[in-house]
Amino acid sequence: MYLDLDGHWHHGDGEDSTEERAVTVAASVVAKALRAHRNVGLVTNGHRAEVLHPDRGTKQFGKLMQYLAEVHAGGTRTLQETLVETLPRLRRGASVLLITPSLDRAWVRPASTLRETSIAVQAVLVSPPTDADERDRARRRALLGELAVAAVPTAHLAAGASIEDLFHESGAAIAS
Repeated sequence: MYLDLDGHWHHGDGEDSTEERAVTVAASVVAKALRAHRNVGLVTNGHRAEVLHPDRGTKQFGKLMQYLAEVHAGGTRTLQETLVETLPRLRRGASVLLITPSLDRAWVRPASTLRETSIAVQAVLVSPPTDADERDRARRRALLGELAVAAVPTAHLAAGASIEDLFHESGAAIAS
């Protein structure tokens, strides 16, 4: 799982912030996947790429939850840079979930490269509490369209939307 912590894209304060909502999505997926006895790892970016290697069990659950409780958005390392850097570490047949508020379409190409190398990839696009302007809405629509063309299944967590709805809307795809 990739959790995008590039400070440029995170907005808002408290529970409605993109940072808090993205971390909550990550924690929910970690809990669900580990309950299903899957190996789960985490890669974050922002100040630098951090890699918590995949494992399973209660020890991994504790390690990942502790990390997620302490992590903060910041820095300028992009999701694109992190994907390109870590791509060689991923094995064929793996599954990757990208959780990001980024409207930068530059990360779509490395995400589609994952799919092309037999790595199942999905994305969750986390919207800020309020849209800055029509330009951001247009950028989001363009990004979602580009992800669809690249065959990267994407769920959009809109402002005010329940995280639980995200899992129902996207079916078992995100949860698995």
